[in-house]
Amino acid sequence: MKTTTLSADRIGRTGKEQLRWVLRVIETPWLDLTDGDRLNVRSELLLFSRTATPAPVRALHGPWEAYVLEVFRQAVDATVRHVPYEGWPRPHARETVATVWNEATRRIVKQTNHPSEIDTNAIWHLQELITSHGHLLKACQAPSKKRAGRKAKDAVQVVDGGLCGKWFVADKESGLYCSSACASRTLTRKKRKNRAEKAAKIRRRGAAKARK
Repeated sequence: MKTTTLSADRIGRTGKEQLRWVLRVIETPWLDLTDGDRLNVRSELLLFSRTATPAPVRALHGPWEAYVLEVFRQAVDATVRHVPYEGWPRPHARETVATVWNEATRRIVKQTNHPSEIDTNAIWHLQELITSHGHLLKACQAPSKKRAGRKAKDAVQVVDGGLCGKWFVADKESGLYCSSACASRTLTRKKRKNRAEKAAKIRRRGAAKARK
């Protein structure tokens, strides 16, 4: 019960919290996870699927987790880019036994005697979250970090037009940056650009006066 409660705390209880958990869980491919991390992800996916009936152990050791994480990754990518995503599982007849109260998640969940549908339930849950909160899924618009190290004085100045691009869940629809650091970097770059433009204007005026 304690492990289940901890997993519920990790995946979150609100739509925003659960979408943030989705972004965290898809950062590392399934094959790159340690055995311990896989067990954690597996238990979290089971909770996220809202499938009340536990699956047999044999159903938990297979490629379904990797499949679910890949669908999550593709769906989030399409949502952030505002393009259609057609990889959702097709609805089919399910043997749903009942809807029951789950003490760990403190939500009404579907109780099914089809353990193989845990993967589908998890994906459909993400579809519900994207439908309700997908407008808050974004790619950070802050300028990317500059490369570390000093530049030579005579080096050609290269304008870096790249963006941070990290996926994040904004607190509100107008949010553009994944962190306070990215927001600060954007403000700093804008101030520097404004100062440089003002200095250039002053130089041009001075040069124009000198020619008169």
